[in-house]
Amino acid sequence: MALIAARQGAPVAGVVHVSGLGRPLTDVIREQLGRQFDNPTLVRYDTAMKHYLQGEQPADVPQQLAMLFVPVNQTFMRSLAAFDAPAEIRAVRQPVLIVQGETDLQATVADAERVHAARPDARLVLIPATNHVLKRVADTTLAGQMTSYQDPSVPIVPEAVAAIAEWILALGR
Repeated sequence: MALIAARQGAPVAGVVHVSGLGRPLTDVIREQLGRQFDNPTLVRYDTAMKHYLQGEQPADVPQQLAMLFVPVNQTFMRSLAAFDAPAEIRAVRQPVLIVQGETDLQATVADAERVHAARPDARLVLIPATNHVLKRVADTTLAGQMTSYQDPSVPIVPEAVAAIAEWILALGR
């Protein structure tokens, strides 16, 4: 949303894109579900999501996926499904910093690279052994990363803080 705000809101000096997607949210959700569910469940997901994004409430939703299709989120999901991060970042005229953890299971290094390809003048910072919430995690499994999401005492990696702070300070020079 920062990408849209940079173009339509109050003037900004730059945009920091942290752990952001470089493809439609529905593709990311399907990829994540593919790690957890069998193919028949994924086919039912595909059908349900197609109807959901057309403004309908899908009828054949697997119980374990029902929370993805609640009516209150439909407008939000439709807008995110249509959001094209590479196109949006290309349209931003201000400087851009892209920060991405290399062990992020939600937004991947490939997502960061897609966004960077759309805006080659942006600074891309990849942080080793860092997940979606910018915490140090070498494990690349959901179970292995869950503690870092839930434990507020696990600090954000200093490399992320330093990269963002240095970039912001450089804007003023």
